[in-house]
Amino acid sequence: MASGPTLILGIIGQIKQAGIAAVIVDKNFAAVSAVADRVVILVKGITVFEGASAELRAQPELHQRYLGV
Repeated sequence: MASGPTLILGIIGQIKQAGIAAVIVDKNFAAVSAVADRVVILVKGITVFEGASAELRAQPELHQRYLGV
């Protein structure tokens, strides 16, 4: 049986498959992007990126600047 983040991401994936929208607040982009269709990055309450997960994955400069990866 999965535990911790793996279990939570599995449950979120099931919620998504059921057609239910969810908001996830987390700094672990790799994990969140696995289940998220859209991503919003906020810095001090200001939106600095909003778009598809795939779009953000394709922009490594944003990872470095805002996500510290």
